[in-house]
Amino acid sequence: MIHVRQYAVEGFPTKMGFAFPAGRFKQLVNSFDQIDKAINSLKENKEMLYKSHLGGGWYVTVATGYYVVNLRRFWVPPGTQLEVPTKAGICLRFSEWRELKKAVMEMYGDRKDLADVEPCNMSFAHQNLLDYLDCIECCPFKNEECENELRELYGLYN
Repeated sequence: MIHVRQYAVEGFPTKMGFAFPAGRFKQLVNSFDQIDKAINSLKENKEMLYKSHLGGGWYVTVATGYYVVNLRRFWVPPGTQLEVPTKAGICLRFSEWRELKKAVMEMYGDRKDLADVEPCNMSFAHQNLLDYLDCIECCPFKNEECENELRELYGLYN
């Protein structure tokens, strides 16, 4: 697990932040370029809504009106099909985002094993739709109606 935490003034870590398994963290690292493009669009006063699934209900978002990179866990309230953010996660100002990226690149330089980690959605086990749909990391919000339609469309049955 890789932990990213906000620290209190006294130098102690707070609950604000996240702990990702290596594969989910690699998905975040793979998203760096797209996140930076979204940030640049915001700086140019362009409309922006960037949202990328990192795995297991976690998303990174950059949106117009908020000059931050939001790394947050989402959930689907009962009776709905739309993911909504929870309090779990961290909101980084652009300067803090740059510092996080810098620290991550230094960490990757020191830990060659992290560079070889494969995100869940890129693994061999996800080469077919059925395995992808059954993966809690890739499909954390089971929508049985949508899943059944896909299974029927592609002729996949349990």
